[in-house]
Amino acid sequence: MHAYHFLRDYQCFISTKDYILDIITVVMNIMWSLVLIFIATLIIYLISCRHGLNHNLELILSNSKMYIVKLFDVKAQTSICTSIINLPKFMPMTTYRYFIIDENVTSGCINNLINEARKTQRYVCYFSNNMNFDEMFIQIEFINNSQSFIVVFNLSRVCSWEALVEINRLFPFVFKPTNRVYVWGQMDDYVNCKELGIDLFSGSYSKKDLIDMRDNFKWWYNCTFKHNRHCPQLLDYQDIDGPSCSCSYRPYKHQDASWTVVNAIAYTFGQYTDDSNHYNNFQLCLSISSLVHVVNNKWSQQEIDIYRTTCQLKHNVNIFHMFIA
Repeated sequence: MHAYHFLRDYQCFISTKDYILDIITVVMNIMWSLVLIFIATLIIYLISCRHGLNHNLELILSNSKMYIVKLFDVKAQTSICTSIINLPKFMPMTTYRYFIIDENVTSGCINNLINEARKTQRYVCYFSNNMNFDEMFIQIEFINNSQSFIVVFNLSRVCSWEALVEINRLFPFVFKPTNRVYVWGQMDDYVNCKELGIDLFSGSYSKKDLIDMRDNFKWWYNCTFKHNRHCPQLLDYQDIDGPSCSCSYRPYKHQDASWTVVNAIAYTFGQYTDDSNHYNNFQLCLSISSLVHVVNNKWSQQEIDIYRTTCQLKHNVNIFHMFIA
């Protein structure tokens, strides 16, 4: 068990000199904070004993504990993010084709997508509003076993009424109760699209029919990668995140915390997915569909390890080809 967790941590975070220094800095900062908090608490305790402020002391101790937990989370996550960027790049599980829809969309293009939608029952939908680049787009992945289709609706370049009419013809075939449409948060964004002339939901379909994968993934991950037998959190809850958890492969220490797509890919596959918001970046959409696959098929820890090893071999081969090119 110890050997497995050591190997898993090693694959997730590349042990570089900078990373070790970051960890040491985090530990030292936390130790100094604990010392200062202890001294302050001791002084307040002595004062409270004299003046009978026991209730206030309990509040102070409770707030101090919350501060320590938050301090650890912020500093630890900063160091972890630096290591995640150094992981191998994300590899989609299937090949894919993409189509960019803008003001030049034709009826023939939409008809082809409608025919494809008639054969598809699972989708991933991702919305982005990148104010820095004045881009607003929706990506919809048609999930198929052999090859996926990603349709990008560049809303920043759809300004004609004719184009909106053509685009809205497709959505009833995607967003219907018999289909499964997966998202990662952003629930309100899809409703707000109507202000732009994009009517995603029609008929009996509504926002509540979207499947938010954040909770599903969290449940699967916690059940698959349980607490270490020496983890203090194990005494309270087996599959729930908590501040007492010492497992490095479970980065969230609060029950209500939500996974980001980047962290979900990093801790599950040992890969880094680019989360930059550009209409021609398909990694987030493909990452969500990969997570949907492992969750819906209830992959075991062994299956994840085999897949990680396969991806690592492909990554090494790619590096070798780049080196000899």
